[in-house]
Formats: sequence, C-alpha cells, structure tokens
Amino acid sequence: MKRRHVYRMKAAAAAALGAVFFLAAMVTSAAAMGEEIIGKVVRSDAGNVLVADSGEYLLSGKPMANLVGKTVVVDGDVAYGSITKTLRVDKVRVLQPEIPSAPTEADRTAGSG
Repeated sequence: MKRRHVYRMKAAAAAALGAVFFLAAMVTSAAAMGEEIIGKVVRSDAGNVLVADSGEYLLSGKPMANLVGKTVVVDGDVAYGSITKTLRVDKVRVLQPEIPSAPTEADRTAGSG
C-alpha cells in the first residue's frame, strides 16, 4: 500500500513538472514572436516608453531618445513581466505626420454663402 502511494506521488509530481515546462515553453515562444506595435514614444522615470492602444511598453534594444514625442511603428519582441511589458526593439519607423491639403475652390466658395 505504501509503495502504491509513493508511486502516485511521483507520478503526480512528474505531471506537475511537465505542466510547468509546457507552460514555460508556451510563454517563451509567445515572447519570442515578433510584433508590430504603433504608438507614441514618451519619456518616463523608467526610461523610454511606447504608449499604444494595447498598453504601455518599456523600450529596449535601440536608442529611442531622439524619437520622444513621435508616433512610430515598432517591430520587436514583447516580454510580459508581472508588472510591466518590455518591448525589445528590432526595427522602428517614424510615421509621417498627415499634411493637411490646401483648400479647394469648392471649400472656399462653400464658406462664403
């Protein structure tokens, strides 16, 4: 009886350990996937941060100080911590500001009516 109990405990421990390794592999593979995120670069106490619709990401991997205040598209890997998300930047591209078009003749005459 005692041997059977020990065997069950070992089997349960092995299953739990396997589940831990499986979950660790899933988290690692999710963090390794490249993501493209659009947001604005801001300076914070922790460093440069990307503020996006999906949240805030602490930026690492490339110098971003010259991009503070600009809207960018960032390609990189996200690591999810217990409190913060960190985005390791592989590529960054500044989005061009939309230039307003000059008013057309129809726009000018519509307002003078």
